[in-house]
Amino acid sequence: MKTAFAFIVLFTTLTVNGQDSVYYDYDEEGLTKYNLGDYKGAIQDYTKAIELDPENTDAYFNRGLAKSDLGDDKGAIWDCTKVIELDSENVDAYFNRGVFKFNLEDYKGAIQDYTKAIELDPENIDAYFNRGVAKANLDDNSGRIQDYTKVIELDSENVDAYVLRGLAKSDLGDDKGAIQDYTKAIELDPEHVGAYGFRGLAKVDLGDHKEAIQDYTKAIELDPELDLLYFQRGLCKFKLDDYRGAIADFNKAIEFDPENVDAYFKRGLAKSDLGDDKGAIQDYTKAIELDPEYVGAYVYRGFAKGHLDDNKGAISDFNKAIELAPEPDLLYFQRGLWKFLLDDYRGAIADFNKAIEFDPENVDAYYYRGLAKANLEDYIGAIQDYTKAIELNPEYVSAYHYRGFTKCDLGDDKGAIQDYTKAIELNPEYVNAYYNRGVVKSNLEDYKGAVQDYTKAIDLDPEHVGAYNNRGHTKVNLGDHKGAIWDYTKAIELNPEYVNAYFNRGLTKANLEDYKGAVQDYTKAIELDPEYVNAYYNRGLAKANLEDYRGAIADFNKAIELNPEYVNAYYNRGLSKANLEDYIGAVQDYTKAIELDPEDTDAYFNRGVAKANLDDNRGAVQDYTKVIELNPENVNAYFNRGIAKSDIGDDKGAIWDCTKVIELNPQFAYAYYLRGLAKMALEDKNGACLDWSKAGELGIAEAYDLIREFCN
Repeated sequence: MKTAFAFIVLFTTLTVNGQDSVYYDYDEEGLTKYNLGDYKGAIQDYTKAIELDPENTDAYFNRGLAKSDLGDDKGAIWDCTKVIELDSENVDAYFNRGVFKFNLEDYKGAIQDYTKAIELDPENIDAYFNRGVAKANLDDNSGRIQDYTKVIELDSENVDAYVLRGLAKSDLGDDKGAIQDYTKAIELDPEHVGAYGFRGLAKVDLGDHKEAIQDYTKAIELDPELDLLYFQRGLCKFKLDDYRGAIADFNKAIEFDPENVDAYFKRGLAKSDLGDDKGAIQDYTKAIELDPEYVGAYVYRGFAKGHLDDNKGAISDFNKAIELAPEPDLLYFQRGLWKFLLDDYRGAIADFNKAIEFDPENVDAYYYRGLAKANLEDYIGAIQDYTKAIELNPEYVSAYHYRGFTKCDLGDDKGAIQDYTKAIELNPEYVNAYYNRGVVKSNLEDYKGAVQDYTKAIDLDPEHVGAYNNRGHTKVNLGDHKGAIWDYTKAIELNPEYVNAYFNRGLTKANLEDYKGAVQDYTKAIELDPEYVNAYYNRGLAKANLEDYRGAIADFNKAIELNPEYVNAYYNRGLSKANLEDYIGAVQDYTKAIELDPEDTDAYFNRGVAKANLDDNRGAVQDYTKVIELNPENVNAYFNRGIAKSDIGDDKGAIWDCTKVIELNPQFAYAYYLRGLAKMALEDKNGACLDWSKAGELGIAEAYDLIREFCN
């Protein structure tokens, strides 16, 4: 706490010389005029006395006093100097000349004169006192403490000496010692307003705002019109989050001084903290009216405007603050933060660049620039910034965390785990670090490790919905479907509108063949998000498994409406149509699926089946052939093509396909059965009988009927 004082004692004893009646009359007249406030007249009389006796020291001395009262301290110094020339041991002349020099801000000269006065009179309390005040103006706090201490030695009840020594101690950072002095002053004078006020300031410096408020309150009781005390008490209440109390005190300070800029500004801050951004803006605006260069008022008015979604106004205020600030590095940083919040990542980066230019060790600027770059998918640049922040502060937990997050985006899962682990090492209760490490472990198929991390996140935050959801998903990968359902259910309990938890629970129920339960969960997900494509699609699958093909088609229709390129929706709608014997519709859907994914073997295969059901066996052969081109080991495609070839009379082709099936799967019983039929059609009775015999061995009972009919 730095305080400048001009609190000074002036020695004003007036004397007259009684040697001569003429001299006496001028001195007496001068004294009378001085006491009546007629300083000009007094000067004239003292001057006349000096003319009559050029060695009249009293006249010089008193004329100096009168000159000082008229503001002529240089003339007063001349007179005191004349006294000293005539009487080199005149203590009062040195003392008063020190006062006059002090008035002219010649503190060194004042100290020299007070020191001379002390040499001549070592117990001159006022000289010590005033010398202490002069030293204060030269920032010689140790010296002033010595002088006030001397005053107290000579006069242990000198209240002002205790107060001023307390101020000196505060300026040296010894607030505890200062409080002791202020307390002593209060013991001596329980109504000393300044002692309470300054003790309050010292307590603030020690962080004891509650005690400070008590001192300010006492000072206000003693002097209810001292506006500064209301302001200081308001600051303490603000620090204690008593924003309403702070506003009341700032109101009072403004009432006494309607031009108290800081009171408007601080009242604005308090209003902002109460959510009254409109009221805050009014106060910041008033502060700016009173002081158009008040940087802080522009900054916080910008924040308040931003809270009210006046983003242009906010940026405008930040711009003005930067224009006014002599060292605007922090303001660039603040404006960058605001642009970041507005998703203006490029603008934010430009401001963070500027902040770093001013201060290359601004850790937070590197960190937030990294976040902005990550949002622009400049992951390498983001990692560089996080790394720089870590170099500057090796314990910057969030920098490790988000560097891990960004490494994950680049596919460096192992590097991500290292960073998350470091973040956890620095902060063992960093919930999201456990959570995100669990995500990466799951990506690496370390499902047990992932479950452990999600569980730790839940231990630290039992209401972490995402951790329950992800742990459920991981349990599915471990085959623990019941455990997964428990986790999804818990997530839903915590957040009944958590769409993904309903969806994932539906998937898990479907895995357990609880299709009705799955339909219920998908339906709830759709209620919460009517455009949730996958929920419609999977509900369609569940309905199909319940043989509700029309309901399934309705859901696939909706999925396609929301996403016209949803390949699987066309494919599964085709399956449902086929189950309803709408083979034409099925062919249309399989065809659309193939258009979207020309390598979808299942779509070709099932289109072949549908065509076969429409007696389009040649078309079926084409589709099965395409399947075989894409997957030469697809046994069913060869077999079905064999059937289709047989149906169009291509028995040799059928035999070839069945033989291929048998090569790929010697236990495929119907391949032998069908090949036997084709061979018999080509009059290869022996070959047919051998194939039917093999089919019978493999469990085709009707093969023996054919053997009895054709082979015996």
